[in-house]
Amino acid sequence: MVSSRQKGRQTELRVKKILEAEGWNVCLTDMPQKFKKNQDFFGCWDIIAIKKQPRMDIIQHLSGNSPDKYVQSTETIIKLIQVKTNSWGDLRECKAFKEEYFYNHEFVSCEAWQWNSKKKEMKIRKL
Repeated sequence: MVSSRQKGRQTELRVKKILEAEGWNVCLTDMPQKFKKNQDFFGCWDIIAIKKQPRMDIIQHLSGNSPDKYVQSTETIIKLIQVKTNSWGDLRECKAFKEEYFYNHEFVSCEAWQWNSKKKEMKIRKL
């Protein structure tokens, strides 16, 4: 029989594998331990993922004679992820963290990922 800690860790590793396949650099919390109450990042995130993404910027000329130029640059995207197995559980703490630090921030995504072990499917919810 698999303990809830082991089941949660398996789900975290599953999420890590998905993100790495999409090109994300992923950092997981330490393996849960029996006597450590909270090991999450900032008290509510299991995974932090970071990725550079290409972006096209438009340089507009003030004079009407020259055409606009497109310049390629990169932007860094960050995902803060709470991982759940079989139920969404209580996400209020994660939502409050997002509201306090990243409300309407376009480069940081706060998400909850839920693995349903019976249906063998992953669901993602933006917080």
